[in-house]
Amino acid sequence: MTTLRDIADELGVAVSVVSRALSSDPAKPAAVAAATRRRIQETAARMQYRRNTAAAALRKGQNIGIGVWLPEARDGLSCRIAKGIGEGAMRDNLPMFLSFGYTADVFSEFFRVSSHYAHSGLISYAVPFVRFPELTAELQRYRDNGGKMVMLSCYFSDFQIPGAVNVGIDDVYGGYLAGAHFRELGVPELFFYGVESKRYRGVCEGFGQTVPRLDSSEQVAGVFNRRSSGGCLPAFATASDSLAAEIEKMTLERHLIPGRDVLVIGYGDSEIAFSQPWPLTTIRQDMYQVGLQAVGALSSMVAGEEVKDVLIKPELIIRTTA
Repeated sequence: MTTLRDIADELGVAVSVVSRALSSDPAKPAAVAAATRRRIQETAARMQYRRNTAAAALRKGQNIGIGVWLPEARDGLSCRIAKGIGEGAMRDNLPMFLSFGYTADVFSEFFRVSSHYAHSGLISYAVPFVRFPELTAELQRYRDNGGKMVMLSCYFSDFQIPGAVNVGIDDVYGGYLAGAHFRELGVPELFFYGVESKRYRGVCEGFGQTVPRLDSSEQVAGVFNRRSSGGCLPAFATASDSLAAEIEKMTLERHLIPGRDVLVIGYGDSEIAFSQPWPLTTIRQDMYQVGLQAVGALSSMVAGEEVKDVLIKPELIIRTTA
């Protein structure tokens, strides 16, 4: 790991000058001549210098406490985000508590032991705080005492946690990619299977018009039935790979061919996407990068820096279903 001494030796300047130039305190870099500060910052980037957040806190008599909560690992997406968080924590030398699954008791205990530390933080999805309303007061108390919060990607607009930095996938853009792909294919009519969300809004924007939204498999079956006697090719954008797989199953049950008779795009690029008889065209989410960026955001917040929301662009992966 590159140290301040390594950068100082590389440039032939004092360690104290390097320290001031790379400090998170806005007043300290300003005390270094602009040209020198620029050389130090460029060299630090080239040598892949990373701030040792834990060591800096210990020098101030602080004991960082970071809690991370993820859904139970049932697919590769959870594993990828955990990998990104783990490697980010190692990069920034951040001690972390990692838990899979949500219980109100575990969150309450974390708030109890760390709420008085202004240099502590948590990384989680917003879901548990909506699921357990009794945590609302504790969460507010934690924030008022200086606790830092990073919330991971959530495509429901009303699941935002006040005071938290959001790090996640740009779901509007992801939906846009799906809608635009269908528009380019010349699909005359498109349906969206899934809940009202940013993904749905993006599909409508990409397709260029409001798309009918389906809530249930019965409604999807209704689309198939209306076209059983001929007509235009059914096309579906979905909120997840599992919903897209459901449509593929219905397609095969009717002795139709996915990608020829029925077009469908999933979302997530999970194991489901490439384990189907006809691998799904889908929207790939870089969850590793979400984890890595979440740790970086929290590390900067603990160091006293201002951090903005981070949205990572997904990509369209074209396979056989669209």
